[in-house]
Amino acid sequence: MRARLETLQAAMAAAETDLVALGPGPHMRWALGFHPMPDERPCLLLLTPARAAVLMPALNAAEARQHTDLPMTEWTDSEG
Repeated sequence: MRARLETLQAAMAAAETDLVALGPGPHMRWALGFHPMPDERPCLLLLTPARAAVLMPALNAAEARQHTDLPMTEWTDSEG
């Protein structure tokens, strides 16, 4: 999956795109090989031309970590 992220990041650099945010669905599945069950909690793959990271609800983080080694920021409902 790293090759797909690198391809997307190269295209972003060529198009001078600073940020791409992908939510659960087919685009995230293409980029990461998985996506969590979509619900009301924000869950995003965030890409810049140089970096990639995941924003994930703590509720889904353990499962997501089984599928990716990207840096992950977790948040809880109590944090708002």
